[in-house]
Amino acid sequence: RLADNVPGMIYQFQLKPNGEMCLPYTSSGCQDIWEVEPEQARNDVNLLFNLIYPEDVVKLKAAIKNSCETLQNWENEWRITTPSGKFKWLKGVSKPQFQTDKSIIWDGYVFDITKRKKAEYALKKLNEELELRVEERTAELNQTEVRLQKLADNVPGMIYEFCLAPDGTTSFPYISSGHKELY
Repeated sequence: RLADNVPGMIYQFQLKPNGEMCLPYTSSGCQDIWEVEPEQARNDVNLLFNLIYPEDVVKLKAAIKNSCETLQNWENEWRITTPSGKFKWLKGVSKPQFQTDKSIIWDGYVFDITKRKKAEYALKKLNEELELRVEERTAELNQTEVRLQKLADNVPGMIYEFCLAPDGTTSFPYISSGHKELY
């Protein structure tokens, strides 16, 4: 009952010495996350793997292999298309334990991170748009600066900016090219 009230799916994933994979346990969250009945997933783990994007399966299996070899915790993110056609991002975390029969069982949790990934993507797009707008605005400002410099260079005499600092030091942050004729 506890596992059925957790958003996401609690599971046990087993890798047997012969390479066979199975799910000894899946909570009812399997239906919510994968749109696959827990009993079906327990009977055939490939039902779940077949929903994963092929390039993500490669990364996921490599992470499983690494966790198997090192007995380090496993953590991964991947994409699926559910049987009803929904696109989802999932994240899984688990801890492996070596068994006396030489198999490894990972006790873990899978949860839907689609909203987070959509927000990250939207933020990335907004940042790209902002960077583009900053580049465009910088180009416009550079053009304006060039125009102002040409105007200042054609004004008879000299245009300047004089700065007197509180400590009494002075400087000229800007002097037009007309100063060459005068000085």
